[in-house]
Amino acid sequence: MNRVSIARRRALEVLDESRRRHFPLAQENARRVLDAFRAARVSEYDFAPSVGYGYGDRSRDTLNDVFAAALGCEAALVRAQIASGTHAIALALWALVRPGGEILVATGQPCDTLQSVLGLRPTKRSFAEWGIGV
Repeated sequence: MNRVSIARRRALEVLDESRRRHFPLAQENARRVLDAFRAARVSEYDFAPSVGYGYGDRSRDTLNDVFAAALGCEAALVRAQIASGTHAIALALWALVRPGGEILVATGQPCDTLQSVLGLRPTKRSFAEWGIGV
């Protein structure tokens, strides 16, 4: 057996072990997602395109319900326009903190992208620019 064949065999053994360990979790997560779809009563209607401003958009509300149920949380806000976790955190903070307010970071140094948003790194349109302390 040559070195490539040996390396291939070892790689497949590692993958098989990983698959054995992770398969039960994958099955459980798939069940939770399917249960969430059922609980939210997702139907063909929810996959149809919509027009307008989204007022009373049942499909959007249903998507929020599916995510909340699948992730086991009270509520969810799911939008394609929220581009990242930092974006989601910034949106929540902008909604809650007013100019002159202060943000307390209780878990240590924020990640680099959040440092920019908070104004801990020089950048335009940060919380610091609005007089919000960190």
